[in-house]
Amino acid sequence: ARVDIPLWVARNKRAVDDLHAILMAQCAIQGRRHYPYALTRADELAYVSSSEKQQLNELINIEMLKNRVESEASDKLQTKGLARGSRRQHRIGSR
Repeated sequence: ARVDIPLWVARNKRAVDDLHAILMAQCAIQGRRHYPYALTRADELAYVSSSEKQQLNELINIEMLKNRVESEASDKLQTKGLARGSRRQHRIGSR
């Protein structure tokens, strides 16, 4: 599995080690599912209004500026933009 973390966290070995330990402990809570319980619950309960999304983006941008991190779209986001630009549908199999 992959966990995305901010660069300033990734540069701090202690923070990465602590995060890893927390995630492993969270995975143990769910037994065979091997996924952090806190992330499962967050996904179940998550609803972000447009104003909350704007506030969250502003807070993230402030932290990025403080840590001199430049903002750019991820490869995943850029690929989604390309794929969704023409809104094509592809069907598999015969009708």
